[in-house]
Amino acid sequence: KKVRALGLRMALAAAYHDRRLAVVDGVELESAKTGDLASLLRQHGWDDTRVLLIDGPEFDDGFLLAARNVKRLHPLPVEGANVFSLLKMDKVLVTPWALEGLYDRLIPGYISEEAEEYLSTADEE
Repeated sequence: KKVRALGLRMALAAAYHDRRLAVVDGVELESAKTGDLASLLRQHGWDDTRVLLIDGPEFDDGFLLAARNVKRLHPLPVEGANVFSLLKMDKVLVTPWALEGLYDRLIPGYISEEAEEYLSTADEE
């Protein structure tokens, strides 16, 4: 178990070092249409990139409907994050909720100051 956690930490560190890791505020679509999601990826220059999106325990049903036909987008709940998926993808997008889940999974009892600050401001809104 410790070796798997270490491998996941190393894969995240490698993605960060290679500038493949980005924290996104979340993926909200106006409609559950594949075209809207594809244009959002195209807008950020990720249309020809294999993108791994790690989010909280569950994805929005509309997002999953839109994402299932986008071949290069792979949504993954935080519990499913693994070394192979992180190393295989060109870009790794993580939401703050997933970041907190990864912290809990890799460093039990630890929440970074940035995650705590973000979550406290999100709760106030």
